[in-house]
Amino acid sequence: MRILFVHNSLRTFVRFDRDILASEHEVDEMDLSVPGRIVSLPWRLARADLVFIWFASLHSFFPALLGRAAGKPVISVVGAYDAANIPEINFGHMGHPWKKHVVRSICGASTVLICNSEYARETVARNIRPRAPIRVIPHGVQFPPRGRPEREPLILTVGQIRRVNLARKGLEVFARAAALVPEARFLIVGQIMDGSADYLRSIGPSNLEIRDEVPEAELDDLYARASVYVQASVHESFGLTVVESMAAGDVPVVSRRGSLPEISGPNAIFVDETDPKSVAGGIQRGLQATGEARQAIATYARERFPLENRRQSLLDLVAEFR
Repeated sequence: MRILFVHNSLRTFVRFDRDILASEHEVDEMDLSVPGRIVSLPWRLARADLVFIWFASLHSFFPALLGRAAGKPVISVVGAYDAANIPEINFGHMGHPWKKHVVRSICGASTVLICNSEYARETVARNIRPRAPIRVIPHGVQFPPRGRPEREPLILTVGQIRRVNLARKGLEVFARAAALVPEARFLIVGQIMDGSADYLRSIGPSNLEIRDEVPEAELDDLYARASVYVQASVHESFGLTVVESMAAGDVPVVSRRGSLPEISGPNAIFVDETDPKSVAGGIQRGLQATGEARQAIATYARERFPLENRRQSLLDLVAEFR
């Protein structure tokens, strides 16, 4: 089968899906991070048997609608920024006066929608109300090595460093919590996209470090050394870095927002994402975790979210359209 694979950013999870599909099918990757590439859509659609789209947004509007018009099955992965509407942080297409109609049009043109969590499915059903069936296929994780039983007093969070993520990913509350746990080293790792890194440094104490995006091997090493992973988010449609860190044995200290209660397991420590004292208290509890607790956390993540599960579910879904 020839699959037109449409995205606008080859994030790790997007690359995983591309490679999964390419293992059994001919994949024509259409990277629309450069909008002008859309001019090649007609002839690429003519060759395709199926269209696979990552995220319902402006880049996927014409591939979805023209694919449906051409009689091609259209599978769209949705349920993150595209389906969200969180007014307190001005986050999500569904709170935008006209982008919400773009999202609904894409979902309306789709044959099947994929969501990565039950939370994402509920968000799509509530905010978009699609007619297409929704399949929940959780992300699969390429697991880092298991960490050592004895850990450094390293507190880690990972995510793009930009203004919207100060609240959405809990970067600001993480920085403020660092002053309350001076015995530990706090580290934010992620692509620096605007002046938010300078702001975080200005409010953070000396035990806070901010590092730009690092290679995968270096991130795996940080997971293996860290004691606690923090995701004090206002919104998460899945939480891939939470699962990656758990697979290495890091204690997850997370909010109760979005999909985090769904994916973080029975040993998670829940905190108030608006309160640095609450976050600091959760971190201090996490620092006391035993080796047995870390082993249980790693086992939970590895048993529930193996990449093979994602692989099999995606290939089975595509096979329905042969």
